[in-house]
Amino acid sequence: MSGAAAAAVGLAAAAGSLLPADPAVLLRRVQTDVAAPVRRHPVRVTGWTLPAAAALLGWAVAGSVVIASAAGVATRAVTRTAAARQDRRRAAARRAAAVDLVTALAAELRGGAEPRAALATACGAAFASVAAAARSPATDPAAALRTLGAAEGSELLADLAAAWQVTDAAGAGLAGPATRLAESARAADAVRRELDAALAGPRATAALLSMLPVAGVLLGSALGADPLAFLVSSGGGRVVLLAGTLLIAAGVSWTEAIVRRAGGP
Repeated sequence: MSGAAAAAVGLAAAAGSLLPADPAVLLRRVQTDVAAPVRRHPVRVTGWTLPAAAALLGWAVAGSVVIASAAGVATRAVTRTAAARQDRRRAAARRAAAVDLVTALAAELRGGAEPRAALATACGAAFASVAAAARSPATDPAAALRTLGAAEGSELLADLAAAWQVTDAAGAGLAGPATRLAESARAADAVRRELDAALAGPRATAALLSMLPVAGVLLGSALGADPLAFLVSSGGGRVVLLAGTLLIAAGVSWTEAIVRRAGGP
């Protein structure tokens, strides 16, 4: 018997020793494995994933540390700006949902509903954890409200939790504090919309200015100057490319910081 045949016979004998003697047992194992849910581990994507990929791509294409750094910095600036805009939209959505919750709660309380029942009704499907805490006598709704109120844009829920805790300890009514919280939140939201409208101009200007260097490179290429070859091929051009990219990224970050400091959502 040749060596390959002997190895095949050995593998078959080992596989046979691992399989059950009863075919029905094997069939049940296969059915169990098929029916079992597949556990999928989520892939975590951080704010540096795309910049790192862009830097590696720049290194693979151009073989230059300077170009790789410029690609990573530019991608980081773009992803950071996009993430900031997405965070603002999410915070605005949470803020609107919190205002709707407090407004509905105040209306239910003014209608004579018991606080827990009123909170469970006002929550609906948007705040399932708070509704579940309100329906359970052994759970404190204020704790559930405080947990959700830690997120950006949901600060009103933390205020409602404090009002709930104080009125519950003092035996006072919650309708008045809830109504005042809703009115204050709507007034603050109106001011925030006006401020956001006032800051829309600086945001648009910053976005336009950050795109001007790219437009300049494209215009130079259209005129036959070929600035891209200078920026990519020569040593001085690579230094100019990296320095310009760093300055643009710093300008974008500075603009975002100014907008946040001004109180933009």
